[in-house]
Amino acid sequence: MNFEILKSESFEVKNWTGGTSTQLFIYPKTADYLSRNFEFRLSTANVLVEKSDFTILPEVYRQLMILDGQISLKHDNQKPKILKKFDISKFEGRWKTTSIGTCTDFNLMTTNSIIGNLANASIPKNKNTDYLLNKANQWQFIYVYKGVLKISLENQDLQLNTGDLLVFKTPEDRALSLKAVENCELVFANIPSN
Repeated sequence: MNFEILKSESFEVKNWTGGTSTQLFIYPKTADYLSRNFEFRLSTANVLVEKSDFTILPEVYRQLMILDGQISLKHDNQKPKILKKFDISKFEGRWKTTSIGTCTDFNLMTTNSIIGNLANASIPKNKNTDYLLNKANQWQFIYVYKGVLKISLENQDLQLNTGDLLVFKTPEDRALSLKAVENCELVFANIPSN
């Protein structure tokens, strides 16, 4: 099975007008966020100012999950929506979007009619949970927002620490056993096959 662990120290943190952003993964790897030539992109952001306007991203579909904090998100002329921990908002990047409040969030951006999905899990220390890999997906990701996670895979014991990302390309149907060495908060992202 084709997989890799991307370590937290390998990610580049960039400043933006509202705080900081960390790109976790972009596809294709030669793509550049500023050039908007990606098919999909995973990132986290720390929103440090009370009010911020999102960058307008035509042709991009966005999904945003709150990891910590709380914000009020308003798109164009729609009613504001309050987002708390692990709540998800799905919206078009071309919409004028404003957030009020501070938070840490996880972002999935997709283009070219790709629609991925996000989910989360909290696993108490020394507990296990199953995670299903599905060959209907082209990509699957496990992001460790907090904690230490152990996974047995391909006769290897893998350890993921806070901020690490486990990447599966063209996964096979299989259940993985995830064990929390410390209390874990995880984000799962899936990109379906075309």
